[in-house]
Parts: sequence; structure tokens; C-alpha cells
Amino acid sequence: MARNMTLAGRYVRVAAETILMVALSAAVAVGGQNGAAPSSSPAPSSSPAPSLESPQAGSSSNGAAPSNQAPSLGKGGPAPGTAPATAPAAAPVTVTPDEARAYQALQKEVDPGKQLQMVKDFVQKYPASPWLSDVCVLGAEAAEQKDDVADAVELGRKSLQAQPNNLRALIVVAGLLPLPQALPQVPTQRQQQIAESENDANHALQLLGKLQPQPSMPPAQFQQTKALIESRLHSALGMAHLEEASSSFIEPNPPELAAAEKGAEEFTPALKSYQQGEEDVKKGLLDDALTAFTQASQLAKGTDPGLETDADTVVKELTDRTAKLTAAEQEFKAAVASPKPSAEDYFRLGEVYAQENQLPASIGAFQQAAQIGQGTLIEKYADNMIQQLQAQEAENPPAPAASQNAAASSGPAQSNASQAPAKP
Repeated sequence: MARNMTLAGRYVRVAAETILMVALSAAVAVGGQNGAAPSSSPAPSSSPAPSLESPQAGSSSNGAAPSNQAPSLGKGGPAPGTAPATAPAAAPVTVTPDEARAYQALQKEVDPGKQLQMVKDFVQKYPASPWLSDVCVLGAEAAEQKDDVADAVELGRKSLQAQPNNLRALIVVAGLLPLPQALPQVPTQRQQQIAESENDANHALQLLGKLQPQPSMPPAQFQQTKALIESRLHSALGMAHLEEASSSFIEPNPPELAAAEKGAEEFTPALKSYQQGEEDVKKGLLDDALTAFTQASQLAKGTDPGLETDADTVVKELTDRTAKLTAAEQEFKAAVASPKPSAEDYFRLGEVYAQENQLPASIGAFQQAAQIGQGTLIEKYADNMIQQLQAQEAENPPAPAASQNAAASSGPAQSNASQAPAKP
């Protein structure tokens, strides 16, 4: 499976959606690190309720200035010469002409490598800049284009340290952290990073729930933009759950049990059930495996404590894995319900269905991924998965319902079953 799709490939989709976000929406409160406006420009006011508005519109809004905890979503922050929205009581922050020029220059840079270096220089030279959070987001996006996982994650996190409610940063970081190539190898660190992604995505969804359209924005455009952003966050949550399920540790045949099986002259009912569970796991039949291991535990109770403990451990791990896959399925379904579903999300949904042994649904999701991703690597990956799953279906065709009924009855029913056409 294509577990490590490039960040650059991901950025193509993210960038397209970001352009739409910026065109239709922008900073509710582009929070600086200190929550204060540069002294060279008055702080813009905004309506009390969070809103989606144009990047320059904030300076002309009416109403009280929002607190520095309002969500931020802008094209790299306020336009040069304007100030981030702030809490009324915050002290002014001095912005030097050199800082303003550096900020303008990095915003205009189109080469991702040069822009990334300019961002690093800006962060080092102006660590207390009110534009620090949005500058770091620009750097994280530039690093994505260069397939630089480490810098993308580091700058995304730095942006959120400066402004925890920067919505654009939350979207970027939540999507980056659960990617296979971004996850640490150490299990505890891996789980912590997945949890961080889930927290960021859920926080962003909460902030989105507070956003309100501006009078100048048609309601249909607002709803479409909001739905696109939500789909990206559901995709991030789906990826987090999928990685949790994929990294679940399941060893249904520990060394001591394998030795016992090899030396056993006669298998006990408990051992037979355990062995059946092993076979079901290999085939991807998680529900059947769960039933078999549960039965093995019950049969071993009071007679084989070691087998009972091993079976209980596998039952717990299988239950957790199944729950994570179910959660991933729901999140990716929400993601592809977007007005513009992505090939990548359909591909991930196909992976989930495959692990759940829902082969027809998996093939359907990969077909959607291939269709949307025509001409890209995703189309190639999806076509390969379709071929593998179709071969798997051919090797293990579902038992005809009529034959199953015949096996449970006798006489004429068996004759009728033999005449019933087999399902493909």
C-alpha cells in the first residue's frame, strides 16, 4: 500500500484549497506572539463574533476588537502595513522598517526553497514579531512543497506556540503529524504525536463552528469554503485513526504457545479455537478472529491459564484495532463528502475498507481515487490495489447463501442448493 505519499503531492491539494480559503476568507484575529499590534499601525477592530472575511477587510470592520484567543485564518497574516487584531489592553509592539520589509519580501517569494530560508532567517532575527505565527505557517507550507517533513512539522508547531488559535496553522499541523513519513519510530512518541494531531484537528473544528459569514460573502460560498476546510480536518482525524489501527500490536502466536502447538499430540478445544483465530487474522477477518479468540479464552478458563491470558490479550488488541478502523472509516467518509473530494482521501478510505475485509467497498473507493487522481501517482497506486483486491476476491469467493442454507438442512433443500447459481 502507498503508505508514504509525498508531501509535495499532498501540498498540491492543500494549496488549491488554501487559495480558495484565502480568496473567500481570512484572519478573524491574526494573533501575534504577544497579542499586541505593531506601534506603526493601529490595531484593526472586528465584530465580536468570529467571521470569515477578506484579508484587508479586518481594518474596516465595526464593533469591539476580539480577544487574542479568536481563531486566525489569513494569507500569511495581515497585509504589510496593517496590524494583527489584538486584545484592547495589550501593549503595542514596535515593528521596525527592516522587519516590515523582510515580512513583505518573504510573502512575495514564490520559490519554496528560498522562502523557507527567508522564514528561518525571519524567525531567528525577529522572535517576538507579531507576525511570527503566520510567517511560520508560510515556512511550513514551503517545507511541504520541498518534501521536508522535519521543517514542516517544526515550523507548524512553532506557529501554534506563537498563536494557539491560528486556524491555518492548526489545519496544516493536524494534517502533517499523522502522515507515516512524519511519525516517530518509538511507539510512545508515535502515539503522542497522533494524539497531538487529533487534538489540533478537533480544536480547529471547534473554531470553525464559531465562524460566521461577512455580509459581503454569499452564504453558499461561505458554506462551501467551510465544508472544504472541515473535510481536511476529518481527513487528518481519519489518518490518525488509521495509523493507530495499523500500528496496533497483535501477536496471536507467542513463542511459548507455538512450541506448545508443535509438541501437542492432541489439540484441546481451546487451542483449536486459538488456532482458528490465528488463521482469521491472517485472512483479515477481524470479526471472526475476535469471536475465535474470545471462545479460546472461555474454553481455557480454569484449565490453561497461559492460553487464557494470551487469548485475552489478543481480544483486547483486536477490539481496539477494530474500533480505530471504524473511527477512521467514519472520518474518511466525512472527508469524501466534501464538495470537492480528494483522490488521497478516497485512497485512504479504500485502505480502511481493505483492513476491515470489506473488499467490494474497498475496490469502489480505490476506483474513485483512480478516477479523481487521473494522471497522478495515486491513480497508479489505486489501480495496483484494485488488481490485488480483485485477485483476493477470486481466491476467496463468498459462499452462496443457498448453499449455506442447504448445509443446515437436509433432503430437497440440498438439491435446490446445487441448482442455485453461485454469486460472483
